[in-house]
Amino acid sequence: MHSGKPENNIKRSILFATLPLVSFVSIFIYSKINGTTQYFVSNYTISFVDWIFIIFNFYIVNSIDWTKKKKIALAIFFSIVLSTTIHILWSFRAENDLLLYSFDGKFTFAAYVHLIFSAVEFFLMICFIINYKNENLRVLNVVSISLSLYFVASIFSSYYMWGRYKIDDVARGFLGATIIFVFYLIRLNKYKKKNT
Repeated sequence: MHSGKPENNIKRSILFATLPLVSFVSIFIYSKINGTTQYFVSNYTISFVDWIFIIFNFYIVNSIDWTKKKKIALAIFFSIVLSTTIHILWSFRAENDLLLYSFDGKFTFAAYVHLIFSAVEFFLMICFIINYKNENLRVLNVVSISLSLYFVASIFSSYYMWGRYKIDDVARGFLGATIIFVFYLIRLNKYKKKNT
């Protein structure tokens, strides 16, 4: 099933691919205004790792079956829940992350920007799992590799941010990469069966 005209597909890909840039610039400008640039620079996930989503977003967005409204709604719901929950949990260590949170753990503008950005990325990840159209092997490879790279890189960025491996960040990165790898194998097997 095709997702529309080629010109519309490329526009959609470019639109979603710019989201990491929008998030980066918005949070950077906030950090300059608020005097928290040092926390922006030292938050390696936001300042470096999130750029991987440019590649992921560009390719995944047209591999989603947008006609399956129930799956889209389900992905939206869980992406909001996941992103909100994670950002609330992060607020408990606010004294070490004054870019996203105030000293007393309240969300800053940067936190809300990153929460929305994370929700979009969670939505696309969930769609890869439950609402993916397996039509192109190259796209499957690029999407799977870029997403796995993100989860692995997030483990190391966490280490350099905190000076140690944090169990929650390691678990999230390892679990995410494992889930993506499993679904990559499932979709690769379907692709081979379909094309033999």
